[in-house]
Amino acid sequence: MNVMKRESVVSWEAGANKWSLVFLMVLLWGAVAPATVVRQISFRTLVDSSELVIHGVVRDVVEEPGLKEVGGFHTLIEIEVLEAFKGQPGGREPFRLVLPGGRVGNRVMKIPGMPRFHSGDEAVFFLERIKGGYALTGLHQGVYWVQDRGENGKWVESPLREEGTLWRGPYPLEHFIKRLYGEVGQP
Repeated sequence: MNVMKRESVVSWEAGANKWSLVFLMVLLWGAVAPATVVRQISFRTLVDSSELVIHGVVRDVVEEPGLKEVGGFHTLIEIEVLEAFKGQPGGREPFRLVLPGGRVGNRVMKIPGMPRFHSGDEAVFFLERIKGGYALTGLHQGVYWVQDRGENGKWVESPLREEGTLWRGPYPLEHFIKRLYGEVGQP
């Protein structure tokens, strides 16, 4: 009888150890697998959801500790606005966009799905209004990078992969602008 009790205690301990190991693995996996799930949106939805759509060139990128209004790490992007397709970027030049994430000393905070900008980057920015400013609509989906291809002109790379459409890019900037004006109902 004593042997039976001992076997059941051993098997219970083995089962508990197995589940403890599984639990530990789940916790560790979460620590090393950061992810952000952003539902893919159509170009039409991107335009409709954005209060401001501008074409501009990044003039300065400053990674700084959190602003006291919002806290945390933030990156300040200063954009020279070349054209506004929807909304008005405001009277001050350059346009300032504060994004979450950044670097302070040797500490870095990265936001999965958040694009990184460098001085000189040219893009079309789709922005939604948030408390205290603007945010990229749909994280990376709110940035269409403009590439200068020399004598072939400027081209736009789409972050969206719309099924069932021909809009997969890259496309000449003038074609993109024409489509964008068609979506916002302007020239």
